[in-house]
Amino acid sequence: MMIDSENIYEIREWSNLGHQVKFEFFEPNYDGDGEGFWFTDEMNWIIYCSHENSITFGGELLIRRIKENWSEWNEYLW
Repeated sequence: MMIDSENIYEIREWSNLGHQVKFEFFEPNYDGDGEGFWFTDEMNWIIYCSHENSITFGGELLIRRIKENWSEWNEYLW
């Protein structure tokens, strides 16, 4: 499994100083409440959603899994 933890940290630019969300409620997106960052205790991956409608993925395992499961991934690189 890609996620090593049941809890994921969420930090939003304007709404809060950070909190944990359960994996089953994890929905990384830009919702108008500031840019968002998501990661686990292990900090071996990160997802960043910006106000410019971009989503950035970091971490070797996460990027490898995206490439394995999304054949058109390279069409969405900026």
